[in-house]
Amino acid sequence: MNVPVVICMLLLIAVSLWISERASKKSKIYTLLSRKLLHVAGVGSLAVSPLIFSDFYILTAVTMAFSLLLFRAVQQKWISAGPYQRRSWGIAVFPLSFLILWLLWGKSNPALVILPMLVLTLSDAIAAIAGSVFEKVPYYLTGDPKSLSGSFSFFVATVFCLWLLPMIPLFKELPGWQNPLELLSFSEKLILLVAISLAGAIAEGTTSGGWDNLSVPLIISWLLAVWPSKSSFFIWMIPILMILLFLFSVYSVKNGWLNKGGASAASLLGLVVFSGGGWQAILMMAFFFMAGSLAGKLKTGPKQSDAKKGKPRDYMQVLSNGGIGGICMVWAGLEPAQLDKALFVLAVSVAISTADTLSSEIGMFFKGRVVDIVNFKPVSPGLSGGISFQGTLAGALGSGIIAVLAYWLKIQNPAIIFAGGFAGMLLDSILGSLFQVKYLVNGGLSDSPGVQENPGSCKMAPDFGATLQSNREKEASSQHLKGLKWVSNDMVNLLSNLIISVTVAVLWQLLWKGG
Repeated sequence: MNVPVVICMLLLIAVSLWISERASKKSKIYTLLSRKLLHVAGVGSLAVSPLIFSDFYILTAVTMAFSLLLFRAVQQKWISAGPYQRRSWGIAVFPLSFLILWLLWGKSNPALVILPMLVLTLSDAIAAIAGSVFEKVPYYLTGDPKSLSGSFSFFVATVFCLWLLPMIPLFKELPGWQNPLELLSFSEKLILLVAISLAGAIAEGTTSGGWDNLSVPLIISWLLAVWPSKSSFFIWMIPILMILLFLFSVYSVKNGWLNKGGASAASLLGLVVFSGGGWQAILMMAFFFMAGSLAGKLKTGPKQSDAKKGKPRDYMQVLSNGGIGGICMVWAGLEPAQLDKALFVLAVSVAISTADTLSSEIGMFFKGRVVDIVNFKPVSPGLSGGISFQGTLAGALGSGIIAVLAYWLKIQNPAIIFAGGFAGMLLDSILGSLFQVKYLVNGGLSDSPGVQENPGSCKMAPDFGATLQSNREKEASSQHLKGLKWVSNDMVNLLSNLIISVTVAVLWQLLWKGG
């Protein structure tokens, strides 16, 4: 460990923090510039730390301590709010990104750690400054304002980072260092440079709340690890895939299936799913999406659910229903020998999402008698935890269709896939009844503040673009009756999918596979 260099890095971070805190009391542009100075100093220092700490375990411990310290600093508001007037969680998140990448590839290939972190250091800062200087009309995908000029700047900067940074002689001296794109032909390298940079720019534009400090390096690192090992045919297919995903996004937004944030998240998810699992995985996910979107267009009368029925699905719904399947394909991309197992778990996850979606949409369409799954008392249609005969039958049908599709795609154990999908649908209702937040609105129960679940007097919830103040006013006018406030319908979807997918995978491995 080079002690003088460590001291200089700490002084640089301290000075940047002091400047940032002083500038936060001035105009927005000063706040932004000072925040990006702190960003470059903190993220950049951590990115090049493998050049300073030669011991793997010492650097791991230092990163963990640094992460805990920054998390505490943000939690206690020791660091002032950023230009978006929210807690600067991004400052606390980036050490977690480094830690994850370092534990994965710190010993085998530090290039997969350093390059994505330097992209985050430089491209993110350039994008923020360019967007602030050149863009007057921002776009919104998931919360924070973004700009086309900023996104384009991020893309261009990332291309140059991935092209030029591996040539730095100091990096080549690190044990295990290898440029992931080095062995490719010029045309293949160019395709991957552009495609990876574009994926990183989309991830940055889609992620808000500082969480791009996690999403950007993780997706860039994963693509650098997976894509160069693919066949030449696959690499040449990547531009076609990205064009198809773009057309899919435009079509989905135009037809009201997804909002812009949901379409962006779905495109990234589709890129990961196809890269990890190929045509079998993408067909499975595409079938769920089409079935859910078509079912969501059924005429159900007035708004009866968690402020999202009848409206385009957003990024949280995409991730809560497809995130577990996406993680399976991340695993398959890193461990191609485990593809069969990953596809099986993916199929279980898709069966759960399909069963839950069809049971909800079709159940409300037929308007049968609805009872709470826990106490069997009658509840309003659409209220989380409520089930009906028609909805349960539709859920079983959805799970069965995914099992048949899995059989056709030669994915193992379709019977277990069907059982897992049906069980996940039931667990979703149980969790919704016991833990999902419920409000008393105008004398009726609702999953959302300001939205009553009574078909005769329901009110539409605000669109995604509604202000935070408006949401707070609605919550203040509603009485929290039961459940946990942080457990939304999206959280219930995610938890039920995660619990059943993992449980089925473990039981299948231990019992049916004999350990």
